[in-house]
Amino acid sequence: MTAHTSQNDKSDKAMVNQRRFLELLGQAGELAITGKRDEVFANPKLAKQYLKALQAFKEKRQIKITEGCVLSDDIRAKIAEWEELYNEDGIETDFSDLWIPPHQKGYDRLIVIPKGLKIQQAIDKCSKHFPIVQFPYQTFDEYSTENDRDSVDGNYAVWVRNEVLKNLSANDLKKRKILGITLLEHIQHIHKYSTETGKSLNKGFKTLCSGSRTYLGRVPGGTWDPEDLNGKEVLRFGSCTLEYSHSSWCAAVIVA
Repeated sequence: MTAHTSQNDKSDKAMVNQRRFLELLGQAGELAITGKRDEVFANPKLAKQYLKALQAFKEKRQIKITEGCVLSDDIRAKIAEWEELYNEDGIETDFSDLWIPPHQKGYDRLIVIPKGLKIQQAIDKCSKHFPIVQFPYQTFDEYSTENDRDSVDGNYAVWVRNEVLKNLSANDLKKRKILGITLLEHIQHIHKYSTETGKSLNKGFKTLCSGSRTYLGRVPGGTWDPEDLNGKEVLRFGSCTLEYSHSSWCAAVIVA
């Protein structure tokens, strides 16, 4: 089961449209104030992107950041790193229409998901770098059947909070309107972190993926087990109820 589109979802997207348009307008104003106005208005491609953003705002469509829009060098570098990672995994990508959510302080890890990426596909790619306990009778896509976000319709990106939240259940997060990471996003976060550092992400506790639900309606999560016979830590996935909270289950939260 994929994410459902409700009236509230449409309203949330409209708010994102408004915020993004204002952000684009603010960027243009900042460039003008700092004497770099020509970088926007003297560049036909860039000017076209601002007009496209304005039109999308008027029509209440989701505004896309494309190659011509104003992106910081840091964000461009992060996107390039993801392109390289997927290229090494043999996954073709085209992030020219990738929409990046507005950055918030304390949310510095960018996770980029390419169109069509499946959970089991991501697991198989990660398992080439570290051991992962597979389910004997079902795939991970059959295990995690409901997700707040997926890449069926296109690429997307989220920002992950630097610090996890402890002692909060999935229901607690929902009541506080805090968005949680999905199982696929968490797997890719682990993959990227391991590639960069050679270390295990979130070692010492279970990561609550409150943006996903298992086929039994539970909340999936991942944890690292002690080293196997080859001296490597093993990534294992389990689940808990929507009401369950404990200091050993920590929620990874995002901006989308």
